[in-house]
Amino acid sequence: LKFSGIGESSVAEKINDLLNLKNPTVAPYANLGEVKLRITARAKNEVEAKNIIKPVKEKLKKKFPKFIFGEDNDTLPSVLIKELAKRNETIVFAESCTGGLLSSSITSISGSSQVFQGSIVSYSNELKNSLLNISEDNLKKYGAVSEEVCEAMAINVKNRLGADWAIGVSGIAGPNGGSQEKPVGLVYISIAGPNNHITNIKKIYNSTRNRIEIQTLSVNVCLNSLRLILLSNSK
Repeated sequence: LKFSGIGESSVAEKINDLLNLKNPTVAPYANLGEVKLRITARAKNEVEAKNIIKPVKEKLKKKFPKFIFGEDNDTLPSVLIKELAKRNETIVFAESCTGGLLSSSITSISGSSQVFQGSIVSYSNELKNSLLNISEDNLKKYGAVSEEVCEAMAINVKNRLGADWAIGVSGIAGPNGGSQEKPVGLVYISIAGPNNHITNIKKIYNSTRNRIEIQTLSVNVCLNSLRLILLSNSK
C-alpha cells in the first residue's frame, strides 16, 4: 500500500498492533515524499495468501482513507491520470521552481495525453508577465514567490490553455536566493478548478533539504493535493 501526505513515523505509530503480526507481516518503507507498507503472507497458494492479507489491507484502508493513494505499481501521477480520465477532465501546469518536473512526472505515464494538455514553464519574471499575464506591479509588490502570483499563474494558465484544472507552483529551491522573509524551501502551490475555484497551499521545507528534494517534494504535494480535491468532489 502506498501513502502520501503522512510520514513513516506517524503511520507506524498508528499501526503498532499490525507491525507485531506474524502472518501476515506488515513492514513500513519510506521514500522521498512517500511511505509504503508491504504486507506479506505465508500460505500454501496465492489465493490463501490473499485471503490472509485481505482483512489487514481493509483495516489499513479504513484507518488511512485519505493517505493511501494506491497499491503495487500505482504512482501519484498514474492515479491522478486515471481519475481525471474517468471524469473526462483535463489539466495544465504553470511551473516556476520545479522547472518542468511536474510536467515530466505526468508525461512519464503512458496514456497521459488523455488528460494532460501542456504547461508553461515560466522561470523568469519576464515570461510570467508575457506568457501568463502576471502584471509587473504584482510581481514587484508581492514577488514571484507569493500566494498572489502563484494563484494568478494557475488561473491564467487554465484560461490560456483551456483546461478543467490547472496547478501553479512557485518557490525557492535553493541553495541560494532565500531571505529571512522568504527562506529557501518556501513553496506556494495554487490549484484552479472548474468555476475557477482556488485552493492555495504554502509549504516551508526543512532547511536540510537540498534543491532536488525540494523540487521533488513540491511535485508530490501538487499531485497529492489535487488527488485529495478530486476525492472530496468524486463524480
